[in-house]
Amino acid sequence: MPRKPMGKSEQEKRLRRQSKQKIKSIESSISKTPTKCDVCSAPFNTKNPLSNDIDKWRIAVYDHGPVELVCPDCVPDDIKGS
Repeated sequence: MPRKPMGKSEQEKRLRRQSKQKIKSIESSISKTPTKCDVCSAPFNTKNPLSNDIDKWRIAVYDHGPVELVCPDCVPDDIKGS
């Protein structure tokens, strides 16, 4: 037997639920963002990011979950140029 097409309100509920799940996932990722270099533990000043030469810090995001923050001194030479 063919499925009954979803009504407009059912589609809206489904989309709203999916949106809430995505927002929750993003909030979780942001709360796990590191606050120091994962190599040498140098602090990353989130209150005044300009003082840290924010352009030189690197963030690595891996498929299996972890997010790594690396200070300019610990960034590998082959990546510094990119």
